[in-house]
Amino acid sequence: MAAADPWVQDVITCDVCNKPTQQFCNSCQVSLCDPCSKNHIDQLKFLMHDIVPFLDRKIQLVCPECQHHPGQRCEANCLQCSEPVCLKCIISGPHKEHEVEELTKAYENKKQRIAEDTEEIKTALIPKCQRKTDDIENRMSMTKTQFDDIKKESKQLRQLWHQEVDSIFDKIESMNQSHREENLNALQAYHIKIKNLFSKMIETVEQNEKLLKTNKISDVNKYKSKLELYRNFPEKVDLKVPSLCSSIYQGKELSIEIGDFRAILKQSKKQSLSADVTIR
Repeated sequence: MAAADPWVQDVITCDVCNKPTQQFCNSCQVSLCDPCSKNHIDQLKFLMHDIVPFLDRKIQLVCPECQHHPGQRCEANCLQCSEPVCLKCIISGPHKEHEVEELTKAYENKKQRIAEDTEEIKTALIPKCQRKTDDIENRMSMTKTQFDDIKKESKQLRQLWHQEVDSIFDKIESMNQSHREENLNALQAYHIKIKNLFSKMIETVEQNEKLLKTNKISDVNKYKSKLELYRNFPEKVDLKVPSLCSSIYQGKELSIEIGDFRAILKQSKKQSLSADVTIR
């Protein structure tokens, strides 16, 4: 495979159409092919054009066309209006008696300012911005970690508090069951006494009805009344059913109690939200 011609790779193209260039406008600092060279002069006919062969080009500053005087290139910079002006503007135009400076001097001053700005941005501001970016990223990472730790701790506390609340209600259920058994046992004992008394009464009624039918004086005379005994019923059982009470005080305190057992959940807001569980 033949090697590529280095001259072909370095062909300079026209700035207008990208064809190979033959000429150069020193006034406008543009490369031109032959057809575009004529169009360039026709389109900007109010300006002077120094068209030369490309190899004879001269690199120089391109002065802008005056906005007030077609065909004139600006050679100065109006300090009062901060815009480029031509000689006609200074002598008899809108910038007459304005303080001016050479356009090339303004150009050099501006390029120096651009260079200084660029240097400060590159050497000071970009590193500072990078440090700030790194710091923010570190803080973001730390913040995420801190809130993740809080979430993890909150989850653990949720389980702990649930266990505490479960313990409270386990205690309530245990006490309720104990009171239930105590009352039911008392009622059961009372029930047995009444049933026994009932059986004795039925038996006495049957015996009395037999005596009422007998003609034997001795059997009747042996009768002893049990009426006073039956009138004195066993004392009624005094049941002790505890009340289950719960209250909420302005969303800051929860309490629940049964019998002599009481649990309180308090919430207080200081620097942070906290809560205490009190069991009595």
